[in-house]
Amino acid sequence: MMMIRKFFKNLSFTRSDIGLIALVALYVLIGYIIAFRYEALGFYNPVMYVRTGIDFTKVLLMGYLVFWGLWTFYVMIFVRPAKLKDYLWQDLQRNALNLQRYKQAIPVFLAFIVMLSTFTSLKTMIPYVHHFSWDIPLADLDALLHGGKDPWRWLHPVLGYPYITQAINVVYNFWLLALYLVLYAQLLRLKDPQTRMQFFYTMVLCWAINGSFLAMIFSSGGPCFFDEITGLDRFQPLMDYLQSVGSEDHQIWALINQDNLWQEYSEKAHGIGAGISAMPSIHVATALIFMLVGLRSNRFWKIASILFFITIMLGSVHLGWHYAIDGYVAILTTLPLWFFSGWLIKKLSRI
Repeated sequence: MMMIRKFFKNLSFTRSDIGLIALVALYVLIGYIIAFRYEALGFYNPVMYVRTGIDFTKVLLMGYLVFWGLWTFYVMIFVRPAKLKDYLWQDLQRNALNLQRYKQAIPVFLAFIVMLSTFTSLKTMIPYVHHFSWDIPLADLDALLHGGKDPWRWLHPVLGYPYITQAINVVYNFWLLALYLVLYAQLLRLKDPQTRMQFFYTMVLCWAINGSFLAMIFSSGGPCFFDEITGLDRFQPLMDYLQSVGSEDHQIWALINQDNLWQEYSEKAHGIGAGISAMPSIHVATALIFMLVGLRSNRFWKIASILFFITIMLGSVHLGWHYAIDGYVAILTTLPLWFFSGWLIKKLSRI
């Protein structure tokens, strides 16, 4: 108990930590004002992901124990140090038992959980603040930018095969797990603190500005909900294709998620994972942030992050989640936020 008390007593907050917490606090305050203004306080819960964060941390801890067990066998068989016990103990001290990792992680982790909760709360309010009214203009602009043709039709001759669609579907659904894995990797990262905090600042700014405020202005559901929102069947051929793939033992999880989201919207449900929003694409924006971090890493992560970003961009259109322009706007808004965050962190470190 004394060790735990001492650990929390020695928690240190850098200027960058304080700045990030201040940004999240401002986001929470603005979210509350919006919820109050539109009589939607029942939708507002800025701590809804606390339990999810704790549960995922437990899962990650169990995963690490399995990994460490496998690592021990690897060291025993291939490394064969003269003093195995000392070698493993030193490795633990550098990694799992390095308290500095947890001291720097806890404040940012709590701020990020509150940010995610606020984001989802505001996302569920979007149609009540500004009902879906941008789907037709966005679809028309999308076609105009792509030679008078909806972008999915350009992609379909290349991607419109069941196994390719299923592969894209798997990667697209991996996005959520990737979010948590990258989040925890950055939370516990000791090397390159500039990139670490640049990641968190960009995520908070991007999810707040793109995912909440721009999403409310350009309120839209996306191609998968185009029929329900507008009464027009413009994207029905795409949805029919996805349904046909799903009926041929190639389960398309995107369709299940889309059905669940629409049901929650119809029932005015709110909670974890709820809410419909197309413009701008948070999936694309987040994958771009992953890539920007990956480009500062080794060759493997550079290539992996680039391929992941490209797949998410293509999948957002091919799976009916987004208009292509949702991704373009996400890119055009996220890049300045990335560079601004880097500049701001450098400024804070000099104060």
